[in-house]
Amino acid sequence: MSRFLFVVPPLYGHINPTLPVGLQLTKRGHDVAWVGVDGVGNMLPEGVAAIELGARIDPPDPVMAGRPVPLRGYAAYRFLMNEVIVPMAKVMTPRMGRVIDEFRPNALFVDQLTLAGGFAARQRGLPWATSSVTLEQFVNRFETLPAVARWEHNILSGLENEAGLTNNGDPRLSSQLVVIFSTAYFIDPTRRYPDHYAFVGPSASGRPEASDFPFDWIDSSNPTVLVSLGTVSSAAGGSFLPAAVEALAARELQGIVVAPDGLIKDAPANVLVRDRVPQLALLPFLNAVVCHAGNGSVCESLAHGLPLVVAPIRDDQPLVADLVVRASAGVRIKFGRAGPRQIGEAIDSVLNKRAYRNGAARIQRSFTAAGGPTAAATALETLI
Repeated sequence: MSRFLFVVPPLYGHINPTLPVGLQLTKRGHDVAWVGVDGVGNMLPEGVAAIELGARIDPPDPVMAGRPVPLRGYAAYRFLMNEVIVPMAKVMTPRMGRVIDEFRPNALFVDQLTLAGGFAARQRGLPWATSSVTLEQFVNRFETLPAVARWEHNILSGLENEAGLTNNGDPRLSSQLVVIFSTAYFIDPTRRYPDHYAFVGPSASGRPEASDFPFDWIDSSNPTVLVSLGTVSSAAGGSFLPAAVEALAARELQGIVVAPDGLIKDAPANVLVRDRVPQLALLPFLNAVVCHAGNGSVCESLAHGLPLVVAPIRDDQPLVADLVVRASAGVRIKFGRAGPRQIGEAIDSVLNKRAYRNGAARIQRSFTAAGGPTAAATALETLI
């Protein structure tokens, strides 16, 4: 059979969707390995083939450490480009050739943040596909900001030139296959996308999760709401999460709140506070989710037909929040200004208004039809 090399950044939100895809390929008899900067190996499950390049970026997990929380919009994207995308490209590109010579892949599956993977494939004439877990590149985000578009183009083309390649469109997007972990119906049902774009929906099955959650605490006779700001953003919830607890305390429902240790001092009886939860295992027990509009959290929730309260913080989260609202699958609130009243009223809306449940159900159907990791693996096999 064939060998696939998955090129990933040190970010759980970008690694986790590739794990079920790799498992599918392995079940079909292919060999799969993941490669990235030092630290990636620690983020992969036991038993997964991990290759580290002997190079670090500072900080090793750049989105979780060292980034100012208030950054929004273009400022946040500039930080991502300058502190994550460019440094990874510079340290990974000179080392990818050695990995390819040793692993001898037949094709590469390259996260959109790890430019070095696409550069290496093009240098060696190997087929490659893009792994897209965020959605910014599939909307006209710079339509009214031509100066930003030029700035982005100049940086990306400069990195291509350093790799000895000529510019041929966006180097993050393969001209052979782009695997998008969402659906066109959710992103923009009116837009026509290239034929080599494969919309496969969420890929979340089989992810390793905490196993010590007290599921017997959940009373199925009451609505249950999860409040989580995700792995990356939980540290930013110093005021939002206590406000959410207060909102939940005032209602006849159950709340599960993911918060750093020590943030919530005295949780009410109807609120369970944990520093981590097995989110995939929890979703079937929930009635709604309050989150930061991270694409992974949103897609996993909508895959279970759960309406959302979204409070975007940065990066592509405002875009994802807009998509949730447009699909009538949830309510958007302002992260920095939402107090107990605003959070509580939004929770009431998504629990009590059928329109939000119907909107979430429509997205759920589109995700189910897309095929998930099975469809992604099948698409990757077309490269070989």
